[in-house]
Formats: sequence, structure tokens, C-alpha cells
Amino acid sequence: MALCARLLSVASRGGLGVRYLVLLPSLLLALLVALKGLALAYAGEASALAEVVGEPRLACSVTRPGGEGVVEVRLSYVDLSVRRALLVCVDDLERFLQLHGAKLRGSPPGRGEALVGQELRRLLPGGHVPLPGGLVLNISGTVVARDYLAYSIVITGDTADLLEVDWEAVVYEWEPGSSSPEAREALLAPSAASLVDSVLSEALVAASLISAVGYAMAGLACFFLASSSSEESEEVLSVLCSAGFTPRKLALALLALSVVLAGASTVLGLSLGVFTPALASALASIFAKLPYIRPVAYPSLGLDLALFFSTSALGFSAGFLRGLSKVVGNKGAGP
Repeated sequence: MALCARLLSVASRGGLGVRYLVLLPSLLLALLVALKGLALAYAGEASALAEVVGEPRLACSVTRPGGEGVVEVRLSYVDLSVRRALLVCVDDLERFLQLHGAKLRGSPPGRGEALVGQELRRLLPGGHVPLPGGLVLNISGTVVARDYLAYSIVITGDTADLLEVDWEAVVYEWEPGSSSPEAREALLAPSAASLVDSVLSEALVAASLISAVGYAMAGLACFFLASSSSEESEEVLSVLCSAGFTPRKLALALLALSVVLAGASTVLGLSLGVFTPALASALASIFAKLPYIRPVAYPSLGLDLALFFSTSALGFSAGFLRGLSKVVGNKGAGP
């Protein structure tokens, strides 16, 4: 324990050049976590697109069909300060949300109130929607959906009368399956979910293979960095050997140092890998008005961190032991 503490003290003062040992592996982990997190975040958006154009559970037409369960939807656009949003007006809100498989968090909108999609809600920090012309709508709730409603503002007819909107289109939506002429001429979403899922599965498999290669590269980088560091710190190790510490004790101390360096690299790499893409996506949404894609802590993140920690610890250990063997060999061959 005394040797481990002394070696860690020497390393903390830069005696073994551990700054560079931690920096490079952590950058590799940050790159892998950022790329995989963004890939899975965009995969989630693609899955949402598959929901929109996938199974034909929603029919849409510009002419009103006969039968029950038909919802009239008025559509327009509104330019907000954060981005351009779709303005949707419906009277049968409960049926409309049911058709889209959406959920309501909060209360239904009353006169002068609106619902906001969850993705658009993140861009509106206050509890209201500032519209052009100085009009303001209070936000009564959030629409949780996987289609265009996630970026939309939903109001009722009472609020539409206050806004005096010139609607771009009026469509009718209902569940498919009716045999009426209007239903046969309606637009049904094509079944592209299986195609999207197959492409995403192949992309995720490729990402996993790239991750495995990246972890192998991180292990090799740790090995060569630790080996080079121990050779450059030959004088420090020689002094410890002269102080009575056996090569066995030095090896155990270097193994402990390897675990500490691997843990520090993992923590730093994870922090950079999560913070950097989130910041980049936020800046893109602010300055380029692009949708904010929030990187997620994907399910296999724990496994990736464990693999990186293991490979980097093994790389550091093998490199330090290789350098120590050279130092001990040189000391034994000396006069």
C-alpha cells in the first residue's frame, strides 16, 4: 500500500506523464460514445418516421367521407422565434390524439390556450407560445407523439376564432377500413416500417463492429503509451528499485496505477462523449433552426464502458509491465 501511494503521488506530479496517458484514451471513448449516442438518437427519429409512414392505421382525404369517427383537421404554419411550427386546429381533440397514437400531458386547451408537441416544448422555456403580432397563447399541456405532432401547436376552434388564421389546408382523418368511395380514394401511409427497421438493424450492427474496433484501438494505444511512459520514467523506477522495493511489488503498484488511469479515462471520456454532442445539437437547433436531437444514454452504454475500462486497464497494465521488465533487465545487466 505504501508503494502504491508513493507511485500514485509521483504520477500525480507528472513523474510518469499520466496526463497524456489519460487524455488520448478518453478522447477515443468520447468519440465512440458521441457517435453511437447520436446514431441511436437519430435511429429513434427514424423509428418515429416509420410510425408516420408505416402501417396504414390512418386515412387522410380532402373530402369528408361518410361514417363516424372522422376528424376535421385545419393546418397552417406559424413562424416562432425559435423555429417554424405547424399549427393544427381540431375540435374533437380526444379522437384526434387517439388516431395519431399520441398522449396528452396536462389539460386540454381552452380558449386562448394551446397544446405543444414535446420536441417543440423544449424550445419554449416559458409557459406560453409567443405568436407573431404580439399574440400569446398559454400552454395547457404537452402532446407526446412520434409523428409531426411532436413539432406542432394544437388548438381548438374557439382559439382559432381569436387568431383569425388563413388555413393552408383542411383535411379529414379517420381509421382505414371503410368501404366508402371517399375511403378508397384516401391517402394511406405506405408500409415502410419493415424496410426502416432492417436498415436500422444493419446500421446498428455496423456501429457495434466499429465500437469493437475502437475499443481494441484504445487498448493498443494504452499499451504503447504506458510502455513508452515507463521507459521514459526509467530513472523513477530505478530509484524505487534501489529503495528496496522488489519488482513484484513494483508490478502490483503499476497494476493499481493502471486501474486508476483506466477509471479516470472512462469517466472523462464518458463526460465528453455525452456533453459534446448535446452541446453541438443544441447550437445547431439555435443557430441553424434544426430539430434538437438529444443524444440518449443507450441501453448498451454500461457494457461499452465496461469493455473500454477492461481493455484500457489491460493495455496500461501490459505496457507498464513491459517497460518495467526492460528497466529491471537493464538494472540487472548493469555494472
